[in-house]
Amino acid sequence: MVRDKLPISIELPPHFLEEEVRCGYVVSSQMKKIWAVELDLLAKFDAVCKKHGITYVALWGTALGAVRHKGFIPWDDDIDVGMDRCNYDKLCKVAPMEFTHPYFFQNALTDRAFFIPLARLRNSETTAAIHGFDTPDYNNGIYIDIDILDGLAMSKLQWHLQNLLKHLLLIPMQTYYRKRWEGVNLLKKFGHFLRPCWRLLKYDTWCTCYRKVRCMYTNCSDRLGISYSFIPMEWKSYVLKEEMLHLPVCPFEFMTIPVFDSSREYLSRCFGDYMKFPPEEERGVWHSRQVHYDPDVPFRDYLSKEV
Repeated sequence: MVRDKLPISIELPPHFLEEEVRCGYVVSSQMKKIWAVELDLLAKFDAVCKKHGITYVALWGTALGAVRHKGFIPWDDDIDVGMDRCNYDKLCKVAPMEFTHPYFFQNALTDRAFFIPLARLRNSETTAAIHGFDTPDYNNGIYIDIDILDGLAMSKLQWHLQNLLKHLLLIPMQTYYRKRWEGVNLLKKFGHFLRPCWRLLKYDTWCTCYRKVRCMYTNCSDRLGISYSFIPMEWKSYVLKEEMLHLPVCPFEFMTIPVFDSSREYLSRCFGDYMKFPPEEERGVWHSRQVHYDPDVPFRDYLSKEV
């Protein structure tokens, strides 16, 4: 069922949902609706963090958008924020009380159908169906990513070994509750075949093991970061612990968002010459290949139609 009104709480500026051209790129009315839902999620998330003294910061393209565009990168369609493990643990404690329908705080313990190594705040009355995870058994509402910044190994060899351990743990965790695995990922199909073995241990035990591997360098490194894959960009895009101590706010659309005081250094590590726009043919293609968006339809209705 398509609604007449977006399921959001914030008040949008006049004409915000209208199509417009930014930096030579056409931002459609549909994309503006997606942005509106994500900004509503950010507003809710920000309010909860302020209420409970939780520190977070803009990451990746959101940090770049805040610094370079004072809002979304015109061809971007998501919001990325991050926090260290201590603040994330505080967020997990208050999340069940603070995020009620349509908001849903999603992590490995609140949505066990599929394990993900980060958290997301979702709007359950919308759709952002990720390829391979597009099932009603898993919350596929429009989301903002909440990255957990753990200690990053100082040595690249240590980083690779840590990543290897994490990926080995991901196999049982991602197949523990999943009913089936489509596609051609033979490793995950093999993991699903061995599911009876994984279930000799409780799911929560696997999560604890994964957390310990994630945190193994937290006390012996001055760097924080994410390492969800072996992509070199994740190794280079570290955050110094001292950079988390002072986080000024920066305009982001009609809101503000915390950014690094040393944003230029962080963005240079992430993107190199971050003020340079990508080629036109590369704009707006990242999530268009991964996610089906529909801000007007709840994900369960959307995915039921797909079936």
